[in-house]
Amino acid sequence: MITKIYTEKIPYFSGAEYMQVQPASTEIKLFHEDITSEEPTHGHDDIEFVLVLKGSGTLTINGIAHPMKVGTMAHLLPYHIHSIKPNNKEPLHVYRCRYSLGTLMTFSLTHRAQQKDKYIFEFGSPVIPCDKHEFNILRNNFKIIHTENSSKDDLYEMVALSSLMQNIFIFQRQCLKFIEENLTPLRGQVWEILQYLQINFSRDIDSAWVSKKFDIKVEKLNSSLRALTGENFSQNLQRCRIRNACAMMAFKDLSIQYIGNYVGFSTPAAFYRAFKKIRGVTPKQYRETHSSEITNGIYDISYSIILYIFNHYNEQITSQTASETLFLAPAKIEKIIEESFNRTFYDMLNIVRILFASSLLSATSLSVSDIAYSVGFSSLRTFTRRFLAETGTSATAYRKSQK
Repeated sequence: MITKIYTEKIPYFSGAEYMQVQPASTEIKLFHEDITSEEPTHGHDDIEFVLVLKGSGTLTINGIAHPMKVGTMAHLLPYHIHSIKPNNKEPLHVYRCRYSLGTLMTFSLTHRAQQKDKYIFEFGSPVIPCDKHEFNILRNNFKIIHTENSSKDDLYEMVALSSLMQNIFIFQRQCLKFIEENLTPLRGQVWEILQYLQINFSRDIDSAWVSKKFDIKVEKLNSSLRALTGENFSQNLQRCRIRNACAMMAFKDLSIQYIGNYVGFSTPAAFYRAFKKIRGVTPKQYRETHSSEITNGIYDISYSIILYIFNHYNEQITSQTASETLFLAPAKIEKIIEESFNRTFYDMLNIVRILFASSLLSATSLSVSDIAYSVGFSSLRTFTRRFLAETGTSATAYRKSQK
């Protein structure tokens, strides 16, 4: 039986609440690796998506071992202290994609999406298998990210982000199936405690309170956390608070004082001391250093519109449906898209649909007709015309060129 461990709203900042940040290309880092020996146990402040391409091994998360084989997906959050070990001394071939917590925050534009994320966050497993069809899409999307981050042409950041988003949505869909089948994920007590800190970092909690909640002595709590993370309860809590504060820095409308108070520090001085100790710079210096990741004005709004299209490209959406989510008049949405991209909302929707169709043509054996309808086109004829207009070739010819 799974016990709920959150009682309050998870701190979350979405595009519907704040201006969006443009993910810099350096925020999405892709590695194609051969793991030949066991890694040291480690954690990091960003998010890591792992896809096994070949071989087998074991992924140990917070002391719990998970088998890995071709098609295994892993979505590792900052509190997942982990290591990977290949089996039988054979290399484990993987894609590892790392991106910031701030980037993850931009994915949920609606309250409904936030609730889904919280549900998966609590009840889902970070390690999920995928089928052959999904494996091909995942692998091809990572190839697209690599290509786009090398090309630096128009909209390359949006294309790379859309590919990452599609992979995350595939993971989440499989995770929801996992939950619906009542498959309880393997977790130990230390895992539950670390997850509790990640969710409740902004609350006024201490080691005594958490020890009572989890029916564990304070001494045992600290020693267990130190054995896994190298730090005691207080240090883990402060690190979690500073990690989330850094992600919130990207939202320019939030003052540093507000951020410090929100993540759980009682005074600005306490926030300053903890931030300087963990990051080596002051909160102000950190924000100034990362100012290139913060955008202003109309591009912020246009980014939120494009992100909405990427989230709903295979649905029958219009500037009117977008207005209901983004709280902007349809005419305003059309004007912003025109001024930013010299395109209409409908044009941008079709561009995104063609991007996903190209991925499916390369990675799957689905018929052109099935792909056309799966990405949102209402007729094969319209798809054929738009594909030729955007790529300069037919869908069939494009598929042959990718073999």
